[in-house]
Amino acid sequence: MQKLLRVSVGMACFAVLAVALGCGKNSSGSSANSGNGPNPTPNPSGGGSGAQIFAQLCSKCHATQAGKKGKAPNLAGIGSKPEKNVDWIEAHVKNPKTHNPRSRMPAFEGKISDADLKTLADYLKTLN
Repeated sequence: MQKLLRVSVGMACFAVLAVALGCGKNSSGSSANSGNGPNPTPNPSGGGSGAQIFAQLCSKCHATQAGKKGKAPNLAGIGSKPEKNVDWIEAHVKNPKTHNPRSRMPAFEGKISDADLKTLADYLKTLN
């Protein structure tokens, strides 16, 4: 049990670090992605599915299918981790330093609406 917890914590820290290294660099309002990172605002009016928000904000860095690699940790299975509840995911996306003060992941607070953040967190929680 202790080993599983250490592995989970290690994976979470690795995820935070990997996201920090590669996500959130494109701050232009353009809908076309230049390849420099995700567009920070998935939909200014709010809405869209969690998968759509994830695709726009996170997919440049994170994979969600087991065995796939990306710049950041693979998030497949994050939903099966009881310590990664919706509130934890929302807080982490808003400001990763709340969970890891040394995190290099960009904070998305103010760059994503509360509704889209909730939708994204709900979607990530389904990834078992």
